[in-house]
Amino acid sequence: MAKRDVRIKELKRQSKDKEEKKETSLENIQRSVSTDLSRDALRKAGFLRERYEHHLGLNKPKEVARHDANQDLMENYGPDSEFTDQELEDVLS
Repeated sequence: MAKRDVRIKELKRQSKDKEEKKETSLENIQRSVSTDLSRDALRKAGFLRERYEHHLGLNKPKEVARHDANQDLMENYGPDSEFTDQELEDVLS
């Protein structure tokens, strides 16, 4: 009976260890995805800023320059990358 109890405890410990490893792996994946998303957002914001400055350099009004920069962003990164008017104002203020 004692051997059986020892074996059960060992199996429970192994199961717990596997769960902890899974959680750690999941945390690492989430951290990696979060970092990738942050880098992507910074890259897009930088591109948007550069295009905004370009359009301002063409003597366009701020609102038009924001819109045109947003269009450039969508052409370069796809339609899902569009910023809302509020986001444009926040990023390009």
